[in-house]
Amino acid sequence: MMHDWLPFRDAFLQEMLSGEAPSQDKSCSSCQEAKTTTMYRCSDCFHSGLVCLECCLKNHIQHPFHCIQEWTGQYFAPTTLETLGFILHLGHGGSSCSDVGENNGEGMRDSITTLVVMDIGQIYTHKVSWCKCSDAPTKPIQLLQTGLYPGSVDSPRSAFTFRLMDYYHVDSTECNTTPQSFCTKLRRLTNRYHPHTVPVSVILLEYLIISDWKTGPLQRIDQSITTMGQYPGPHAVWIWT
Repeated sequence: MMHDWLPFRDAFLQEMLSGEAPSQDKSCSSCQEAKTTTMYRCSDCFHSGLVCLECCLKNHIQHPFHCIQEWTGQYFAPTTLETLGFILHLGHGGSSCSDVGENNGEGMRDSITTLVVMDIGQIYTHKVSWCKCSDAPTKPIQLLQTGLYPGSVDSPRSAFTFRLMDYYHVDSTECNTTPQSFCTKLRRLTNRYHPHTVPVSVILLEYLIISDWKTGPLQRIDQSITTMGQYPGPHAVWIWT
């Protein structure tokens, strides 16, 4: 069967390598304007061409867990939406909360925190702007409303996408993947050559039961308290904090 592919090897390789260089047209594929500044592309968006910074941030309001690459003039280097200034706004469909905009100083700083999100294929770090409306739900509920399972019931600094938790459940069932191996794999996928730089708690004392995560309780165990009265089982996964 492999013999059928051999005649196409060079042509396929040429097409794959040609994608590692930008097209001659340096205009933004989104706003169509010619740009002289640094250009970007998304490796997760379908039919993604070169885009300017403004369009890159705008296009990913609804896709915050995509991998971005920056053209350095010689090659595409990995970067992140957080590095580019992206802020993940909660509570208003991706738009900023008007109450946050009206605040300033200490109040505005309190509304933006750092959140580590585990998704399929990568671990992301985002600046998050929480909704500050008078009737705003708690931070864990705001995360749940956007499809993120909070890593804490108090002041979450980590979260899991629902699809990641479904994926791990199948992965552990069909492939007997341990939580530690699964998280190690995510760190390696996030940074292949320096996985140790991926943010992770030095002392992993928080667990999340995800064998039946939609009905299972959140386990939080630290040096002083144990909540929910149930200890982690074989399907526990480390929570990044």
